[in-house]
Amino acid sequence: MKKIIVSLCAALIFLFAGCSDDNKPQDTLVSENEALKQEIESLKTAAAESAEIASEADTAAQDTTDSSAIETLSKQSNYSDYETAIDSLSQDKNSINDLYSSILGDLMSGSVDLTLVDKVRTELVPQTEDYINSLKQISIADEQLQFIHDIYISSWNTQLILFNTALLAANNRDKSDAMLNIIMSISNEVKDLDDNYENLLSEYLQN
Repeated sequence: MKKIIVSLCAALIFLFAGCSDDNKPQDTLVSENEALKQEIESLKTAAAESAEIASEADTAAQDTTDSSAIETLSKQSNYSDYETAIDSLSQDKNSINDLYSSILGDLMSGSVDLTLVDKVRTELVPQTEDYINSLKQISIADEQLQFIHDIYISSWNTQLILFNTALLAANNRDKSDAMLNIIMSISNEVKDLDDNYENLLSEYLQN
C-alpha cells in the first residue's frame, strides 16, 4: 500500500500558496524561506546518495542467484526479521497517513487557512522526520535487503522534500506553473521509488 497519495500533493501546494500570512514580517519570511531551502537542499543530497544505492540494488537483484536451501532459509529469516522491524513502526506510519488524509480532507472541503499550513509545518513534517530517523535505526544483516531498505528511506526523504517545498510555496504565495511542475516532478519521483521498493522487496525471496 502506498504510504501517501502523492498525485494529490500538487493540489495541496496550489491551495496552500493562496493562504500564506500576509501580516508576517518580511525578514521573518526571508528567514523561513532560507531555512526551508537549506532543508530541501540537504534532503536532495541525501536523496541523490540514495539514488545511487537504488541503482546498485537493481544490479544486485539481477545478479544474485541463491540456489542453495541454506541461503533460501537465511533469506526467509532476514525477510521475516525485516518485516517485524517495519511492522513495529506501523503506528507511526499510520499516524502520518491519517494526518495527511485529514489535511487532504480539509483541502477538498475548502477549509484552507493558516491553521492548515501550520499543521503541515508543526505536525506532518516533524512526524515524517521522526519516522525517517526510526527507519534509519533498523539493523539489517543482509546486504541486498539493506539496499532495498535504503530505497524505502529515500522515498520518505523525497516525500519530506515535497512537504517542505509546499511550505516554501505557501510562504512565497507561489502558484506558478514552474512550481506546480516541480511538485509533480517530486511526486513522480516518490512514486517511482515506492514502486522500485515494492518490486524489489517482492522479488527478494524469488532470486
